[in-house]
Amino acid sequence: MRAPRAVGQHERMQPVSHRPAPPPPPVVSDQLVRPSRWWFAVAGAIAAIGVVAAVVFLVQAAIRYTDAVQDFERARVPAELDVHIEDPGGYTIYHEYSGADTSDPVAPPELVVEVTDPSGSLVAVREYSSEVTYDVAGHEGRAVYSFHADEPGVYHVSATSPDSRFSRVAVGRGFGAIVTRPIVTGVVVGVVAVAGAVVLAIVVGVKRSASRRRLAPPPVPGAWVPAGPGFGPPGPPGAAGPLPPPGAGGPAGYPPPPGPGGPSGYPPPPGAGGSVDRPPPGPGGSSGYPPPPGAGGA
Repeated sequence: MRAPRAVGQHERMQPVSHRPAPPPPPVVSDQLVRPSRWWFAVAGAIAAIGVVAAVVFLVQAAIRYTDAVQDFERARVPAELDVHIEDPGGYTIYHEYSGADTSDPVAPPELVVEVTDPSGSLVAVREYSSEVTYDVAGHEGRAVYSFHADEPGVYHVSATSPDSRFSRVAVGRGFGAIVTRPIVTGVVVGVVAVAGAVVLAIVVGVKRSASRRRLAPPPVPGAWVPAGPGFGPPGPPGAAGPLPPPGAGGPAGYPPPPGPGGPSGYPPPPGAGGSVDRPPPGPGGSSGYPPPPGAGGA
C-alpha cells in the first residue's frame, strides 16, 4: 500500500464561490415578428421573374436577328434589286460572300452601288463606318453602305462589281434597330429586378431584427452566490491557506501562542514581581524569600 502523502500548504483546500450560469436568451415567437418572413419569398420571386424576363428578351433578340437576316431582300451581283420599304428610316446594304464573317476576311471585289427613291431621284449612299458581319442560316455578309429612306415605297438598288461570280447584295435594317432594343431592355429588366430584390430582402431583415428586439423581454442579470460551507479543490502553489476559524484571537485571526504570561503570552522570568508572581515555598516576607538565620521576626 502507498503511504498517505502529506498535504502541503499550496495544496490546501480553497474556499470557492459559485456563479450561476447565465439565463438562456428569451425566445420570441416568429409569428409576432413583423414584417412576415414571407417577404423574403417575395424578394426571391422578384429576382426570379427579372432573370426570366431578361432571358426572354435576349432570346427574342436572337430570334429577331435570325429572322431579319433571312428577310433581307437580296440578289446576285450584278444586281437590279427593288426594295419595298414601308417604314422610313435608315437602311443598310450588305455584301454577301464566302469569308465575310471571319476575323481576316477575304478581300472582296469592289462593289459599286446606286440607290434611287420611288420618284427616281438618287439617294445619298454612305460607306458603313463600323465593322458589322453576320453568318446566319447560310448567309454570310458584311455591311458596306447605308442610306436613309425618307418616304415609304419601292427603292431601286443597282450593284455591280468587276468580279461578281460568288457575291450577292442584300438590303435591310441595321442590326442596331433589330436587336439593340430587346437586348438593352432585357439587361435593364434583369439588373433592376435583382437589385430591387436584394434591397427588399435587406430591408425586411433589418426590420425583423428590430421587431424581435422590441418584443424580447429584458434579460435577467446574473448574480454572485456566496460560498457555502466546505472548501473547494486544492489551489495552485503559493496560494493562501484556509481561512481561520471564527472567533480566533490575534490581529490576523490566529490564536495566541500557548502558555501563561502577560500581554505577550510568555511567562515572566524567575523572581520578577507583579501580582501574577507565585512566592517560593517556605515563610518569607513581603519579598517572597526566607529570612536569614538568626533574624528576628517583625
